[in-house]
Amino acid sequence: TSWCMFRGELFTGFTFHFVNENIDDGDIVLQHGFIIDYSKSPHEIEIIKTKKACEHLPFLFYLLKEGFKGYRQEGIASYYGKKELKELTTFTRKDLENPQKIKYIQKIIKYFNMILICMDDNCKEKLHVTRVSDKGVIKRIKYLPPSLYFLLKNIKII
Repeated sequence: TSWCMFRGELFTGFTFHFVNENIDDGDIVLQHGFIIDYSKSPHEIEIIKTKKACEHLPFLFYLLKEGFKGYRQEGIASYYGKKELKELTTFTRKDLENPQKIKYIQKIIKYFNMILICMDDNCKEKLHVTRVSDKGVIKRIKYLPPSLYFLLKNIKII
């Protein structure tokens, strides 16, 4: 859901499919989509999607009971996992000095709830940032104000 909304797609939905050795590759048993209401958060849309999927469970079970074998997926496959999320959400401190990057970072936070800021050149130490001002000032780290975060970190509570 977050990926759909981040990319500005019109629709989202769910798919029940058979599982095989590849990711999201099995034959489709049942699929349903709906228009994204951008006045809602990704979390709210995910709840709506889950409720809609639950409403379709009786029909899914009926299809399976009747021996429906599904149909092949068509089109270009897309999968977004941890690797893609890490690439999208990882930034340097210097990125917070670029006004165009700041807007992009705020968009990522809106749909994925966080970014990672590399604190050193090899990105060994990262900050989990959940809010950035329009001027690139970090306002929340792991949902804490920066001063409180660093205080708790220094006394080894976090």
